[in-house]
Amino acid sequence: MRLEEFLERPGITAVLEGLREVAERVARGEAALLHVRLPTGYGKSTASALIAAALLGRLRGYEDLGDFAERVVHAVPTRYLVEDLVTRARELGLRAYAQAMFLDHSLRDPTFLASAIYTTVDSYALNFFKLPVGEIDLIKAGFSRGHFDVPRYAILSAVNVFDEYHLLTPGDSEVEGVEAYASRAWTAFYTIVEALTGRYRCPVVLETATPRSQAVEQLQRGSMRVEEVALTLGKGRSERRVVRDRDFTASLLEASYRTAIVRGDLSRVVLERTASLPKPLLVACNTIKEAVEVHDSLREAGEKAYLLHSQFTLAGRRERLRLLKRLLEGGRDFVLVSTQVVEVGVDLDFQAIISNAAPLSSLAQRVGRVNRRLEPCEHEVVIVYDESCLADGSYSHVYSARLTLRTLEALREALGRAGEKGIGWRMTVVEREARSGTVLTLTWLSERVYDGLSLTIDYDYYRVLLDLLNPLVEAEDAIRVLGRYGSLIRDDLLIPLYVPEEGEELAPGSCIDLDPGRLVPYRAGKLGLKRWRLEFGKAERVVETRRRRLLAVLRDVRGEDAWIDELGAGEIADAVFRGIVRSGVRGRRAFFYALVCRRERYDNERGLIA
Repeated sequence: MRLEEFLERPGITAVLEGLREVAERVARGEAALLHVRLPTGYGKSTASALIAAALLGRLRGYEDLGDFAERVVHAVPTRYLVEDLVTRARELGLRAYAQAMFLDHSLRDPTFLASAIYTTVDSYALNFFKLPVGEIDLIKAGFSRGHFDVPRYAILSAVNVFDEYHLLTPGDSEVEGVEAYASRAWTAFYTIVEALTGRYRCPVVLETATPRSQAVEQLQRGSMRVEEVALTLGKGRSERRVVRDRDFTASLLEASYRTAIVRGDLSRVVLERTASLPKPLLVACNTIKEAVEVHDSLREAGEKAYLLHSQFTLAGRRERLRLLKRLLEGGRDFVLVSTQVVEVGVDLDFQAIISNAAPLSSLAQRVGRVNRRLEPCEHEVVIVYDESCLADGSYSHVYSARLTLRTLEALREALGRAGEKGIGWRMTVVEREARSGTVLTLTWLSERVYDGLSLTIDYDYYRVLLDLLNPLVEAEDAIRVLGRYGSLIRDDLLIPLYVPEEGEELAPGSCIDLDPGRLVPYRAGKLGLKRWRLEFGKAERVVETRRRRLLAVLRDVRGEDAWIDELGAGEIADAVFRGIVRSGVRGRRAFFYALVCRRERYDNERGLIA
């Protein structure tokens, strides 16, 4: 598909027109941003590729956008979406690059200087707050003072796009430590957008399929102008950039979802209903443990089931997605059991879904994997609510219990008013009702769930981040902040685990090939690593040990030479938080690369099971 073909969609054209208005206002010294709310599957993420082409003078009718910015930097909440976006942009003929942990080095541009950059919010925040992602280890080791002005220049001369930003709002996060994460993530995001639109006057675009009105209201300061792009099922109103896409909305209206809410244990419900539901079937779980249990029970029952979660190696995940796409193209029946990784960055199309309960934004993304092509037929959506998942204010130890229960309450109200076919799961439109009130849209549901809920800002953390933007603050100061919090966005660090090949030599001193495809991102807390202390007994269940010391992969500070080494509990914390440690094998300082995973803990079909 050519870039110009996307301009045939009125909503995408409206994005470019809205960006032009925002850029002109910013050039006049005004504060402005563009808010885009379009349905899942509409192609709003592709708009960044069009923006990049326009900035390069390659998009007829929009060459003037190049007067306002030099590049587009597109940030998303999860690393899984980054590789997919940069691959699609390259297929459209753009020299796009990316930046995220564990990403193929051939795709990376940590300086953000390319004309099209796709990155995680985590990497974006590091570069924004004077922690250049390409030099963090060097700064920690004292080898560099950090050339943070390069990526910051790239950001401040860019159109900054934040995709699926609603996943950063309190209660909608999909990681443990709900309240701490939600407050930190939203505070960092709020600080970034405030600075971009305020002191720096940069064009900013926010994109979502599940709008939260109070989020935009909180970001809208003083006289800031918010340009809005949205779809309508009726007559378009061009002055508000509320447009009608006749073909797309016709498909929205023809697609039908039969929704049911069921109480009980997820595994039991899946086993009871799988045989009667059309295939391919998606089963969406809230945790890896839950997904593995459901997958194993389906396999024992004779179902053709596959598993997908965040703890496959990078190469294993790519191979698994290729397999699933081949099965779909071949018309094969199967069940995919997945965690939240299926919500974004996975272009798979299912006929039905069984999902554990979750806040509306997550459910909408999950159901968005069903009937992605909006065929005019009926599809099944089963939401399972298990009271035993409620504990300490959370649901499944992952989501806000309050938001999850409000979502279920809104869904029950919708089903009571409009019937089992009365929820328009893909209808991110300005209308609250469709088909003469027989279908309630995602906009109606969003208002029911989120209205009246405040978004928490941690003002102590906000002031810390503001201090980092002071011109007198250096990268060394920012490193100290990172050491204090562990992450600018998340409540926990991700540590690379290196999964050895079958029969691979793991003796201390043996050299290895630094293959990113063998890495699994793993939460530090699950290894027993918090702040500067390591719970060895917890770590040794996952990490290879020799003589009460953990095996790690270290990298020479003077080159790419890497080897297996032994590190004590105290050295591990030092290696992870400072990025550098003294090698017991070679007797000199080396960069920490990864911990070595116990091979028996990793299974090609089930991933890393700790």
